[in-house]
Amino acid sequence: MKTLDELRRRIGNLLTAPLTELGSWARFARSQITLWRFCVRRLHENNVMAMSSALSFRTIFALVPTIIVAFLALKSLGVVEDSKHWLRDFLDRSGLTQITYMGSTDEPPPDAEPPSELPEPPDPDADMPGTPPYTVPQRITVAEKIEQLVEHVEGQLTVGRVAPLGVVLLVWSALTLLTTVERCLNRIFEASRARGLARRILLYWSVVTLGPLVIVVAVRAGGGLVESVRNLPVLSWTLGPVGWVAPFVVGILFLASLYTLMPNTRVPWRQALEGALLAVPLWGLARWGFAAYVERVGSQSLYGALGLLPLFL
Repeated sequence: MKTLDELRRRIGNLLTAPLTELGSWARFARSQITLWRFCVRRLHENNVMAMSSALSFRTIFALVPTIIVAFLALKSLGVVEDSKHWLRDFLDRSGLTQITYMGSTDEPPPDAEPPSELPEPPDPDADMPGTPPYTVPQRITVAEKIEQLVEHVEGQLTVGRVAPLGVVLLVWSALTLLTTVERCLNRIFEASRARGLARRILLYWSVVTLGPLVIVVAVRAGGGLVESVRNLPVLSWTLGPVGWVAPFVVGILFLASLYTLMPNTRVPWRQALEGALLAVPLWGLARWGFAAYVERVGSQSLYGALGLLPLFL
């Protein structure tokens, strides 16, 4: 009991004593306690669970249209191959490569025994095509499905082939995601009012069209730099650490830019950078937890194929 009372006394002294009477470590602990209490209070005031649910819903709804619009913009500039590389990298870093579901394929498995009898050729006069001899279930990642869909659409879709209403719906689906992001950030950063419609459309369209182009240019420049360094024996050993740290740096810069540009208020770059430094590791932890849920719990969920929906809602 004496030890417990002493611990309580020390904690009370840490929380109530003047800062001038505390040591350096005690002042640091006091500042961290104050900071995290403030963060928890602000999360409660902003109803962060409702905002995250809205963002998740909009992301599910608008992810593919947003990627398609970006691909159309990049295709018009002749950088489709680089944009495909960017798409693969984006899907990998977003964690979508860790979400799998059971699909089917008409290809036989490598260890399958050949059939005892050859299948009869289909009747050309029949109304229905013949059933393929193999329908083997296999695991398919969401990232692979999105990549196949986008590549299929990119090869066939142009603005001239889509009806005006289809173009409007495609662009509107892409812009609704950014609208929700801006609304949430305006609330978090206490912006007095939202942007006007003209400024909002200009900003969103710039993000959707110019953002992927900037990323493609950065990826190409980074690839050239890596090739140059690989040819230098003195610096080639740095490729391993740089390859591990670079995704975190890119994520931090991306989120800091998002925190600075999207809210309709002035956000100091230092504060945006501090928020990104905290958000990127938490995002990585969330990716790991999501992958663990999908692998161990999702397939045996009460919801079956819809077992992922409770996480988004």
